[in-house]
Amino acid sequence: MGFASRCSSDRCSRNRLNLTQSGGVTFGGTLGSMRCVTLDGSNDYLSAGNQSALDVLHSTSVSYLAIAQQDAGTTGILASKFDSGADKGHAFYILNSAKTFYVLKSGTGAAIEVVSSSGRSTGVPYMLGVAYGGTSAASGVSAYVNGAVDPLTVSTDSIGTATANTAAFCVGASDPGKSGGTYFPG
Repeated sequence: MGFASRCSSDRCSRNRLNLTQSGGVTFGGTLGSMRCVTLDGSNDYLSAGNQSALDVLHSTSVSYLAIAQQDAGTTGILASKFDSGADKGHAFYILNSAKTFYVLKSGTGAAIEVVSSSGRSTGVPYMLGVAYGGTSAASGVSAYVNGAVDPLTVSTDSIGTATANTAAFCVGASDPGKSGGTYFPG
C-alpha cells in the first residue's frame, strides 16, 4: 500500500511526522511500478502517535490520498485517528465490498459517514482520495478514484461539534492493539 496524506490546516503543514512501524511491515515492495509498503492485515501498521495537529474537527479541512490494492473479501483501514472507545475521530477505509468509506464522528453519537457508490476489483491498485471541506455536512466530502470523481452515498449526516481525541494517527490500522482493532491487508 502506498500512502500520502495532507491536512490543509496551517498547524499540519508545520509538523513533520515520524512514523514508527509495528508488526512485520515490509518496505520496498512494489505495486505496479511504484515502491510501497506491504501490510499483512493482522498486526502491521505505521503510527505517528497522538498528533493533535491531525485531529479533524467538524470545521477542519482534511484530504487523504492513497494508492492501495485490496485483498479479496477484506475490509481495511487506509488511515485513521479514531478512538472506538470514545467513538470519535476520523478514518478512511476500503470496505469488503471494495467501496471506499470515510467517517468523522464526534463522540456524541453524531457523525458524517459516506460510502462510494461503486466497488472496485480486488487485486488491482487504485489511487483513492477523499477530501472533507470542514463544512459540518456530508455534502462537504468528495471522493476520487484514479483522479475521477467517485459519487458518494450518504449514510449519516449529523456531525454536531466534533472534538479532539487521544488516539494515534495510523496508516494501515485503527485502534491497533485493542480488541476490535482493524488493519489493512494488502
